Amino acid sequence: MAGLLGAYAMFEQVIFSPHARTKLEVLRRHGFGIEEKEVVDVVRRPDKVIKGGKGRFIAQTVYNERHLIRVIYEARGKIAFVVTFYPAKRERYEG
Repeated sequence: MAGLLGAYAMFEQVIFSPHARTKLEVLRRHGFGIEEKEVVDVVRRPDKVIKGGKGRFIAQTVYNERHLIRVIYEARGKIAFVVTFYPAKRERYEG
């Protein structure tokens, strides 16, 4: 896991898919007001990174006492392409 953090935590650019941009607005309307910068910070400085499906990666960081933010992205050289992200209950992914 430490290898994934070192290899993928530093990107020159983070680009959001149209779906990920829409997700910012949807979550805001539902009272989970996460900002774009916070998602970028998860990609650049995650607490944990795991390999996902389709060659993608999942970065996660503690958001508050109850939630993590999980970001699914593709590493494209020095660019991270954010496919989607979501808040998740900490107890589901920690432990």
